Amino acid sequence: AEGYMCISADSYIKNIAENSMKAVKENLENIKNKDSLELRTGLSFGSMTAGYVISHTGTILPHSLGYGLTSEYGIKHGLATFLFIIPVLKRLYDKNIKFDFVNNIFGSLKNMENYFDKLEINDYRVKISDEHIDLFSERVSKSGHVLKTPGNFTKKDIEELYLEVSL
Repeated sequence: AEGYMCISADSYIKNIAENSMKAVKENLENIKNKDSLELRTGLSFGSMTAGYVISHTGTILPHSLGYGLTSEYGIKHGLATFLFIIPVLKRLYDKNIKFDFVNNIFGSLKNMENYFDKLEINDYRVKISDEHIDLFSERVSKSGHVLKTPGNFTKKDIEELYLEVSL
């Protein structure tokens, strides 16, 4: 999702990103019920092509938001980043910045949120201290990730995102 959402993503990269997300979604859904080499291969393909996309676009705000949760709270970085995808998308949608992949893959932002809930992503949330929220928000607001994310996120927006994912 990050590569697709990046302001530098062109139609070629968005197409690859969308196909990658479809492969990950389909195989991740099924692997919970039936593990197989075929499903793991599909998941690996989706992950590999997502890496290709990120190598061209770089990462955006959700990635940067996750760093503090990884370093200070021990949450695996992929999961820490995942925690922020829906909150960032909701804020972008509030600013009328929408992405075709949401409807093409999930049908709606609400369906995407429900899918993330089924994956139990929110089980990895932690109580983030006020001190860490201030420290992380300061760092993230100065990172290049913010400039590559549509929507002009401010330090206040970033603080609110941390508060939203904190228990």
